[in-house]
Amino acid sequence: MHFDFTTVLAFFSVPCILLALVVWKLHRWEAERRKLDEARKEFDSLVIDFMCATFALGEATAKAVKIDNPKSNGEMTEALRHAKKLKHEQRKFLQGQGLNHLH
Repeated sequence: MHFDFTTVLAFFSVPCILLALVVWKLHRWEAERRKLDEARKEFDSLVIDFMCATFALGEATAKAVKIDNPKSNGEMTEALRHAKKLKHEQRKFLQGQGLNHLH
C-alpha cells in the first residue's frame, strides 16, 4: 500500500488541528474564569464595605439613642460592645488573609 505526500500530510494534520482547537477552547475557559474571579473579588469587597457602613450606622444610632435616653437598658451598651468586638475580629481576619496572600 502506497500513500502519497498529501495523504500523509492530511492524516497527521487532523490530530494537530484537533489539539489546537482544544487548547484554544481551554484558553477561552480560563479567560472567562479569570473574569468571574475578578467580579467575585469586587463583590466581596463591596460586601465588606457594606458591612462596615452598616456597623457605622448602627453605632451612630446606638450612641444617639443613649444620648437621648441615658437610662436605656444595658442591651444597647452590650450590643455596642459586641459589635465593636466583631469589627475588630473581622479586621484581624482580613489582615490575616492579606498576609497569607503575601507569603
